[in-house]
Amino acid sequence: GVLGALALLAVGATQSAAAFAARGDASQTPTYVLAQRETVSPVGTPIVSAVASQAQRSPRAGRILVLDGDPANGTVDASLWRGAGQSLTDASPSVRALALARARRSAATGTVSDPATASLAQAAYTLVVYPDDATVDALAAHGVDTILVPLGASGAQALAFGLDRAAGLEKVGDTNSGTVWRVRPDATTPSRVRVESPAGVTSPVGASQLRVDGDVNAIGTLVLAERADSGWRAFVDGVPLAAADPVDGWAQAFDMPAAGHLTVSYDAWWIIPWRIASGISLVIAAASALSAWRKR
Repeated sequence: GVLGALALLAVGATQSAAAFAARGDASQTPTYVLAQRETVSPVGTPIVSAVASQAQRSPRAGRILVLDGDPANGTVDASLWRGAGQSLTDASPSVRALALARARRSAATGTVSDPATASLAQAAYTLVVYPDDATVDALAAHGVDTILVPLGASGAQALAFGLDRAAGLEKVGDTNSGTVWRVRPDATTPSRVRVESPAGVTSPVGASQLRVDGDVNAIGTLVLAERADSGWRAFVDGVPLAAADPVDGWAQAFDMPAAGHLTVSYDAWWIIPWRIASGISLVIAAASALSAWRKR
């Protein structure tokens, strides 16, 4: 019985992962939330504005920075959304426990151990307290296309005052989701993937929130608005690209000496062990089912 349950769990997890991997376009993902009765139902009012949703579905795969808190009291809460709201993985108990452990460790040491988190946190706080051009550039490097101060935010007035002063932000206005600004440093549009040429020209690369696969007519340094990690792989016309030093101390980068068809993928270290464990569970379940059938 227990082995059979484990097998069914492994099959369900395998099918869910396959379905998630097959859905490479964020526009194909419907918006759902968990209601109080613990049932999944469509959202009646959009969590994000139409402007932000359009940026997310565009080839730039723009992200949303959600700000809350009160800068006057020295507190600013920042969340980075890749989709129409907080993802299920971000809201899971294990992820929250890990985030709490990191926060306690950071509070004890006075530093943030993750360079990407430290960069985003510093940029978000500086943006609403004493904004400058470098701050908006830092947000663009994280792939932030839209900033949202949601309805009912505790320090909405103070947040809006700081954002209105920031050069490089374009105020869209009030929406059903809250007040929205576009991130447009030097009149450029942020992108999840970009190529920075030796001459300093930045070329956005078409991508989705999950994959990069397309032709690129640029050379230089390929930069992803993702944490630097050994699991990232990049190829141009099937030729692997050499990893470069992280940009800004946190962003994954590759040397891109030639233009061509670019593909970028991520191979997590736990994928192979997970597949092995799933295979073993299926074998045990099949053996148990066969044994029970023979006893009949």
